[in-house]
Amino acid sequence: VQEAEAPTVGAEDVLKNDADKQELQPDLTGQFNTAWTAGAAHSTFSQDDLNNIGKTFGDYRILCEIGQGGLGRVYQALHASSHQLAAVKLFYSHLSAKQHQQLFFLQSQVLEHLRHPYILPIIEVSLHEEPRYLITAYAPRGSLHERLQSGQPLPLESTLAILTQVGEALAHIHQHNIVHRDLKPGNILFNEANEALLSDF
Repeated sequence: VQEAEAPTVGAEDVLKNDADKQELQPDLTGQFNTAWTAGAAHSTFSQDDLNNIGKTFGDYRILCEIGQGGLGRVYQALHASSHQLAAVKLFYSHLSAKQHQQLFFLQSQVLEHLRHPYILPIIEVSLHEEPRYLITAYAPRGSLHERLQSGQPLPLESTLAILTQVGEALAHIHQHNIVHRDLKPGNILFNEANEALLSDF
């Protein structure tokens, strides 16, 4: 899946009517990729980053770790009353600089404005106090990366469906002058209905 040419990230355009825009630094626009690289280059994590199983964030209790990246760890979590599963992304505690905090806030606000059937939906955001976290819908069918590990080609029907769904999601974000700067199989997830969900902007 390749992303078509699109204009430079225009997150501020998406947020121009948002009251929270005044909290954002103008020079953060277009720097998603830079921050992910900077986070990945940092190799020191606190013990708190490693001991989150069983803790509660919002109304969700952490069950198990399901992934990690340059900015934080991702856990499967269970809602206290509805028993719905969700994914909780806990940002590493060493990433507490104001610039990173504003970037996380910007990213979450952009995603909230980009509601689409084929974009992973946000449930809750807590970025102003430690620990900072992002709760999204849980994608129980894994990622495209996992599906490609067998080395066998995907069925034509499945391939066309994934291309169509990811293409529609990309067209939607491009209409808002946003570029997905980390488009790869690992960031294409699948929901219970086996539909593709674009994630990790």
